[in-house]
Amino acid sequence: MSCSKIVGSVVLMIVATTTDRAQTPHSHAVGSKPTSSKSVILDALSRRAFAKWHALEYHLGRAGVKQLRMKIKATSKSALGSVETDGSYSHDGKQGKLQWKDAKLGTMLAERGWDAQAFDRWLTRQGLLETFGTARLTASKDKDGVVTIKIKGKTRSGHTSLTFDAVGRLAWLTLALPATNAKSKPGQLRIDVQHRSIGEQVLTTGWKFHMKSESGTITGETRLSYKTIGKHHVVQRAEETLLVDKKPFGTQTLTFSNHAIDSPPPATEKPEKKTPEGAGSTANRRNRD
Repeated sequence: MSCSKIVGSVVLMIVATTTDRAQTPHSHAVGSKPTSSKSVILDALSRRAFAKWHALEYHLGRAGVKQLRMKIKATSKSALGSVETDGSYSHDGKQGKLQWKDAKLGTMLAERGWDAQAFDRWLTRQGLLETFGTARLTASKDKDGVVTIKIKGKTRSGHTSLTFDAVGRLAWLTLALPATNAKSKPGQLRIDVQHRSIGEQVLTTGWKFHMKSESGTITGETRLSYKTIGKHHVVQRAEETLLVDKKPFGTQTLTFSNHAIDSPPPATEKPEKKTPEGAGSTANRRNRD
């Protein structure tokens, strides 16, 4: 497999911390369905680990946000040049909708994980659990309090395990990597998750991975920056960088703006009403008198 194809397959899997596999991006709307009794199966320790993480992680949906609108500017740079497009995302409390002006670039963004379901998950209280399908999660704890969860069964995101540190933070996860050729075996990719504290909770500030292949050493990192709107923390910028043998391979940046939280969509603009001749406020009439 060529270096570009290896990189492509890795990037597709990196999205597991935020999303499912690609969907139609340029005019895509998808609802966030609650986890049903036929969904993922957790043992007692896995359930406690996720309950602790959900309490610890700052998450818009778990903070009470039901509706979100924002504009997005996406820029992708590589050896082939630079391309960019504008987009918008909205969630009315029932389903999300993502639209891009450049459908071709939108498809590429979806393949790298930035589809409607990625943003839906910012509001879906179950978060990462919704990507596990009907898999079975079984956890164990070591003497230092680190919890490792093994995932058995097919998942939409390709997860094979999750690890929470002794504090309860999601420390890293592993994904299944396809075999690069007929003679090799499927591999595992470890993705380390980064956080920063905000009071008694933490914000996920990014993730990174490092792997070796027949084509070279591939390193990837995604960094998230936030801004505060009222009492809520929203992502302002997401920047992904990919290196092959320590040389830049590509950079992708998404900038989010015009966030609107739990507010009605803007009404259709109407022509400004003109004040009839001679009419005006009481104060104005007094001044004229």
